[in-house]
Amino acid sequence: MFNELKRYFYYRKQYKFDSLCDAIYTLIFIVGIIMIFSGQTLLNILYFYIYFLVTNITLLANEELEYEIRTSQYDNLITSKYKVKRIYLRRIVAYLVWSSILFIISLFVSNVFGSSTHFVFPKMSIFGAIVFVSINLVLFLVFYMGVIKLTEKFKRVSVLLNFLNTIFLFYSGLVFPTSFETFADMLNKILSLGNN
Repeated sequence: MFNELKRYFYYRKQYKFDSLCDAIYTLIFIVGIIMIFSGQTLLNILYFYIYFLVTNITLLANEELEYEIRTSQYDNLITSKYKVKRIYLRRIVAYLVWSSILFIISLFVSNVFGSSTHFVFPKMSIFGAIVFVSINLVLFLVFYMGVIKLTEKFKRVSVLLNFLNTIFLFYSGLVFPTSFETFADMLNKILSLGNN
């Protein structure tokens, strides 16, 4: 696991300009979302973090797998002693660390720029938290492994992922409020389990 983390950060270091542009894009995106909520409504920081992790980790994995396919490194992955799915499951940790660092820096930057956004963190019982984490983890792994499988089959699915990212952003309820029942409403019900 640690080797995957080292490998990923070496990859980021090797492609400095691309990594810098990616980090700036991510900072602008997160700070922009936070600024949209500035002074208006409360932003559920846990849900926003979940949305960001699910979409960003999946996009990073897809980007790297597409690169490996284009440069024929994928052939080496296929012939290695581990299956591609297992390799990409191990890489989740590196993507999680990178995404979390960017998210924390973005929160700091938004605070520096004077965002008056008020963050909320949902109340939860231990039982609700366990169910919450379990459901999100299972859904994430199904989505993540589905994207890996699609990328292996079609070689390039980044446009589809950007489309799904947009749908999650506006219609999941994790970031922006909606007038209909959403995934965030289901999570609220789960978190309330055991609070009564």
